[in-house]
Amino acid sequence: MPKQPIQIEELIIKYARGRRLSRQEMAELRDWQARSQDHGDLPEKFRDLDWLRENLQRLENVPTDRMWDFIRDRIALDIQNEPLRTPGHLRRVKQWVPIVAAGVLLVAGWAGF
Repeated sequence: MPKQPIQIEELIIKYARGRRLSRQEMAELRDWQARSQDHGDLPEKFRDLDWLRENLQRLENVPTDRMWDFIRDRIALDIQNEPLRTPGHLRRVKQWVPIVAAGVLLVAGWAGF
């Protein structure tokens, strides 16, 4: 059974720090690495301090304010485009309104007759 992404990250970090992985952990890491060339290279890249430094610097330069603005805009758009829904109990009431109205008319007609 494949590991969840967060668990794979933990294995990669453990491996990159030079900590001992159990046989099962190593098998899971090797299985994940075999899925693609990028997967295969990543654990070794984490051991490369220059590569880590460069990528961490890139992360520091990411415009997070723009990302949050984009996320807020997407949420607002999704809310705006979501069809208005009637709660379940009101839908059931709306289904019974014509039946009740017909019953009231029948009773009123019978009482008036």
